[in-house]
Amino acid sequence: MYMPLARLKRKITKEILWIYLLNLLKEREMYAYEIRKELERKFGFKPALITSYVVLYRLEKEGYVKSK
Repeated sequence: MYMPLARLKRKITKEILWIYLLNLLKEREMYAYEIRKELERKFGFKPALITSYVVLYRLEKEGYVKSK
């Protein structure tokens, strides 16, 4: 894949990561580490762990998810 195209794919994936996370969390409760593993298994990509935490924090702040 050409570099600009690969970069675009990564950017789009990061921008819509919250949709992937909500999709997974509607199935069952998960920890961030589990979410990462499921993202890779179901959707074929594995974001940085900190990225997952940042997105989860935003989703919690906006009232979409709750942490225990």
